[in-house]
Amino acid sequence: MEKIDFEFIKNRDVGELIQDYLSLFKKIFRHFNRCIFKFILPFLAIFLVLFFFASSLGVDIFYSKDWRTSSVVIIMILVVMLVAIFYFTFIPTFGLEYMFLLKEKENTDFNGKEVWQRVKRHMGKYIVFFLASIVVMLILAIPLALAALIFTFIPIAGQIAFGIAMACVLLVFVCGLFLYLEDRETVFDSFLAAFRLLRKKLLAYGLTAYIFRLLVGISLLLITIIPSAILGVIAYNTIGFNEQILISFGGKIMISILGTLVILFSTISSIYTMTFYTLIYFSSLEATNKEGSIAQLDQIGLTHDEDN
Repeated sequence: MEKIDFEFIKNRDVGELIQDYLSLFKKIFRHFNRCIFKFILPFLAIFLVLFFFASSLGVDIFYSKDWRTSSVVIIMILVVMLVAIFYFTFIPTFGLEYMFLLKEKENTDFNGKEVWQRVKRHMGKYIVFFLASIVVMLILAIPLALAALIFTFIPIAGQIAFGIAMACVLLVFVCGLFLYLEDRETVFDSFLAAFRLLRKKLLAYGLTAYIFRLLVGISLLLITIIPSAILGVIAYNTIGFNEQILISFGGKIMISILGTLVILFSTISSIYTMTFYTLIYFSSLEATNKEGSIAQLDQIGLTHDEDN
């Protein structure tokens, strides 16, 4: 058992959030990956198969010009999209449940099975909150669309500003989920409660989340270049860069592997971003509610009573 010497409930600024996150993950990196990523492998296998069949159907129909069967491709694409939506909604929950379990135990004396048990226990809440989020997003759709339209007229700076604004919105949603999971609020009240919790430092937190996602995206892009280059060299030497890469079995396999790699790196980005959001949530509990300070005062009071 390895005790984690880390203060979760702590008021942090932009630099401290990223620094503390990196400091924490140096301690738990191997344990975290061992607990989480074994649940990802079956999904990656499913995506590999789906990509293969989708590419096979699409190419076969295109070259046969049998457009009457194009509906099969459309259905296959919809299936892949639905699986992807479910996947990227479901998989990040392992990251946040790991973080809450780590905070609760203050050590790494747990395994992936315990993380999975927490995910199963909260599955009903995840579904309810997901449906509630759709309703809230429909309400926010018009103002967000207007904001996106306005920001498009401001080159580069407008895109960055809109990215930060969307990071703030996403952060409110995610912290609302945390409040709902911890039974602090009801499902619809959690959105306003999350905004009140983050309000004092929402822009700073949103900027931090935006910077973090940017750093993760750049890092994964650099990592992706290596396997993509390897696949490209193999494809060039075995199949060649022509229409055969789409028709041949080997070419379809290459395309499926590349698509699966994109899913894998997107998964890593989603999970690590979610764990970073939990640290923002814990920080906001101290910044707004002073929960860490109150807990320390209570602990001092208990120690004083024991001495008497």
